[in-house]
Amino acid sequence: MAVTFYDLNSASGLKKLDDYLLTRSYITGYLASKDDI
Repeated sequence: MAVTFYDLNSASGLKKLDDYLLTRSYITGYLASKDDI
């Protein structure tokens, strides 16, 4: 199941994505996928 990030055009949206990626290498799973593009 993919995680959804909204409003990546705003500072707060990018902050949420950045915070999520602090403890993960990829958006979903353990390998690069279409979600990471």
